[in-house]
Amino acid sequence: MTHKNNIILAITVVILILLLAACAGLRADINDLKDQVSIQQDQLLNLSYDQKWTMETLANWLEAWQTSQISIDQDLYLLAQLVHAEAGGEPLGGQIAVANVVMNRVKSDQFPGTIAEVIYQPGQFCTTKYLHNVVPTEENLAAAREAMGGYTLVNALYFWNPKVAMCEWIKTRKILNTIGNHAFGV
Repeated sequence: MTHKNNIILAITVVILILLLAACAGLRADINDLKDQVSIQQDQLLNLSYDQKWTMETLANWLEAWQTSQISIDQDLYLLAQLVHAEAGGEPLGGQIAVANVVMNRVKSDQFPGTIAEVIYQPGQFCTTKYLHNVVPTEENLAAAREAMGGYTLVNALYFWNPKVAMCEWIKTRKILNTIGNHAFGV
């Protein structure tokens, strides 16, 4: 293969991946994709003559990329389920803020380090016992996606509905924001 053919092949592969990502409803740019599949641009452009991109090779490469998406998709779905269960009737901002609380906890050394561990930490969210039955809406998924993407409305570690909160301890938390029916605090 000539260098020109290698470049054309590399561009074709990137376009194919972007099309697959668009079909899957994923937001992606070329740098994200490159990082996710652990292939650097120079690897694509410097294929040796004996390396041939067969359909099997391309399929294996795409499978590796899809596998990297599984944990992201599972975390997104689980977070959206929690958002639906805890704040489904709240405005979008309130839903994003609930998702922010989970993401803030993931980043905090006071809580476990993954979305699933934070959500399923005993005694934290009263809705976890039935999350497996919750089907999130597109709005819940959008709220979770925004929070996972770094969009932050609140820097809180806790949220609660002041009208129905029974726990005296939560009432001692400093309120940073109120959105919809929820107070957000530390």
